[in-house]
Amino acid sequence: MADSQESKLPEPEAAAEDVENLAPRLVKVAAHTAIAFGLFDGARRALGTVGDIPEDARQVALGYRGDAVSMAVVRLVLLLDSDPKIVSFQSIYRHLKRPEVVDALVQRGCSKSLLAEVLSDRTGREIRDSVERFLAVYRAIDWDDLHGRLQHFRNRGLAHLTPEEIEKRVTYAEIESLVRSISILAESLMPFYQNGMAVRVDEIAEWSDRAKSVWDAMLRNLEK
Repeated sequence: MADSQESKLPEPEAAAEDVENLAPRLVKVAAHTAIAFGLFDGARRALGTVGDIPEDARQVALGYRGDAVSMAVVRLVLLLDSDPKIVSFQSIYRHLKRPEVVDALVQRGCSKSLLAEVLSDRTGREIRDSVERFLAVYRAIDWDDLHGRLQHFRNRGLAHLTPEEIEKRVTYAEIESLVRSISILAESLMPFYQNGMAVRVDEIAEWSDRAKSVWDAMLRNLEK
């Protein structure tokens, strides 16, 4: 899946422009995905340490936790979609794996610099390093097993009311690994989204801590 060949490849300049156009949306959705997982993880940790609380309060917290991780799963599937007509990291990958497209991105990036002659070498290195990081993380994703189970779970458990039962599931640890991967993929696209801001991997833990702090304060006030 990750290395499928396209029947007709766009010209390098057109592919480079496509990368620049797609990057902002992917960075934004990846950020929302990482935050959703952090909010889930904070609630999960708080519920794991709270004592005896009213059942209605526990159900509210469990509902929040479940919806937060469900939204993270839905967004993960969107970000990793294989449909060439869909905006996804796979569509970006199809471009970035082509050296001639990377060369075009370097030329475009250098031409946009206010100090092009002075910073062209640095800009070129930053773009190439970011692309290499993107490709390494993308190719390390378990596309055959984990991605397949994620799609199955999303299709039968979250997105559609099918008569079939859910046969394949993903663990919270596996969801976290994918969230970390898409966060790094988004970071790697920042040279093409200069005015944006990706959620770094370490910031996922910060969102988790913030959510846990809020839930700790609320739940402990309800302890019997």
